[in-house]
Amino acid sequence: MNYNKLRSEWKERIEEYQKSGLSKSKWCRENGYKLHQLLYWIKKNNQNEKQAQEINWVPIPINHEMVEMNEEKCITIKIGKCNIKVEPGFNGNHLKDVVKVLSEL
Repeated sequence: MNYNKLRSEWKERIEEYQKSGLSKSKWCRENGYKLHQLLYWIKKNNQNEKQAQEINWVPIPINHEMVEMNEEKCITIKIGKCNIKVEPGFNGNHLKDVVKVLSEL
């Protein structure tokens, strides 16, 4: 059985346990599971839900005037099929190393 299917089944079992109103031990005995299995999957389920809640995407506004201005100040170096975009404030030594490697290809 693959992990996703197993996780889904245990999520359903956890919901059944929670609806039952029984203690964890009693629910496990009545349903033929070991207590450590239930505890493990409750912990895993809580971790997955916490991770899902922690992801918050935030839109970032773009200043199109700045993008256009930066594009004008950039230069593009073409070596064979490669294009290197060089922006103001670039590291000259790094560019030199990149150009050397590309020219050897």
